This record gives sequence, C-alpha cells and structure tokens, in this order.
Amino acid sequence: MAIIGELEGHSRQNCSCSSASSLPESVEDWAKGLQPDQWTWTSEPNNMEAVVQGDRVTFHPVYAFGTAGVRGGKKLTATTVAYWEIEIAQPLYGTSVMFGVGTADAKTLARSQFIDLLGDDENSFGLNHLGMAYHGGVGVAVSREVKSTNCVIGVLFDGPRQRISYFENGVYLCTPFADINVSLPFYPMISSTAQQSQFIVRNQFVHNKVKSLYDVALRQVHLRVPGKALDSLPLPRTMLRQLREMDRKRSATQMTYLRQSRKRVNHVSATLRPMCNFSFTASPRIARS
Repeated sequence: MAIIGELEGHSRQNCSCSSASSLPESVEDWAKGLQPDQWTWTSEPNNMEAVVQGDRVTFHPVYAFGTAGVRGGKKLTATTVAYWEIEIAQPLYGTSVMFGVGTADAKTLARSQFIDLLGDDENSFGLNHLGMAYHGGVGVAVSREVKSTNCVIGVLFDGPRQRISYFENGVYLCTPFADINVSLPFYPMISSTAQQSQFIVRNQFVHNKVKSLYDVALRQVHLRVPGKALDSLPLPRTMLRQLREMDRKRSATQMTYLRQSRKRVNHVSATLRPMCNFSFTASPRIARS
C-alpha cells in the first residue's frame, strides 16, 4: 500500500496523485453508473462517546475525553465500488476530524488521547480535515484543508482498483491511497475529537455487478489448489494475498467443524455410556400356588 501524492496547491491540476487524471471532475460524471444504496452507522455498546441515531452520529455528547470513531454497516470488499457522503452538521474544529475506512479490528476509541484515529495502525485509512492522509501511523499532506462550514465530504472506495478517493461538495479532492490490501473487508468510518460534533451519512451508491472472470478464476484456484502450493503459482501478489486469506478462512472453518463434531460425539458418548454400563438382575420367581 502507498500513500500517494501531495498537493502543492489547491486545485485538481496541481495534484500529483498519480490516479487523479483517471478520475472525473465531479461526482455527477460517474454516479449515473451506480445504484442507490442504504446503510447506517453501527452502534457499539462499549463506546459511549459515539451516539448513533440511524444515519446520524454525535461524538462526545457531554465532553470530549479523547477520540472516538464509528463504523458503517456497509461491507467493502475487493469487488466493491461504493460512494457515500458525510454531511458535517456544524463548523469544523478540533484536533482531528477524519473520514475513511477500517476493518472490523480498527480502533473506534482512544481515551484521553486526541489523535488521528483512522490510519493510526494498519487496520484503517483516513483523511483528516487538515488534508493529512494516514495509514499505519504515517501521515502525508495530500490536499488543502477542507471547508470549515457547509462542507460535505464524499468517499469513493474502489475495490477492483484498490484505491480510495475523496470529494468535497461533489468536486474531486484527492486520491491519497492506492494499492491497498483488499484481502479483508473494510467498512466506512469517521472519527472526531470535537465535542458534540455531528455527522450524517447520505447519498450512498454502489456498483452491483455480476461476478467477473477474475472472481470466477479466483474461486476455481481456491477450490483446486491446496494452501501449501499457493506460493509456487506465478500469480499477482494481490491474487495470492486473497487466496491465502481464503485458505486461512477455509482452514478455520474446518477446524471449527472438527471441534463441533468432537463435541457432538463426546456428548452422544456421555449420553449412551450410562445406558451401556448396566447390570442385569433377575427378578425373583413368583411361587406358584
């Protein structure tokens, strides 16, 4: 994975992001090819700093004691092309407000720490309101600061091309992340250090397509080639990563099945054992009269 490009100015023409030229000037240029989608934020019982109400989330409703994040209910995979917008319900302020994606293991809370939460480790990618992109704890300046008022941030997750792009009020901003590892599913995320900051997800779109030849080939290789033989195949690194992950999940599923089978066998054995270990006692004869 690479964080690419650094904006030296404030326009698309000045963006040195290598994939910028292949992106449209505005959302309307390509949104016609997508279908409407619908998902909401996911509430976490242990995260009291993020109050979810459907498509709206309020961070630090009483007082900001650190950094909080939230995940969306949309799974983003290697074949997903999805776009969504985050409406910022108040003027932007604070140490960090971030927009991006993260895996199921991405952190959603940092108590007593005012940090750039998304991209703090390998499990998430994020762009903050100051124009800094983060992943794996590394930050790079990739765009100007976003508008502090009347701002809507659009996020485009392009799984097949392994990149994440951003828009501001419908206009292209930057593509800071390329060659991302899509062997694990991601989910939309935002985070904030600002007290009583509110965000609303809207205008969600997704590209629903039939399985590509790539997907069919990937499944056939997975079914026919054992995991130990994968490294000997002359395949692209991305495909090998996906195959290894598929093999890991298959092995985990098999182990779970074996454990459950053993439990069932042990349960049946324990049930039958008392029935088999009985002693026969002859009933006393009844004297004939």
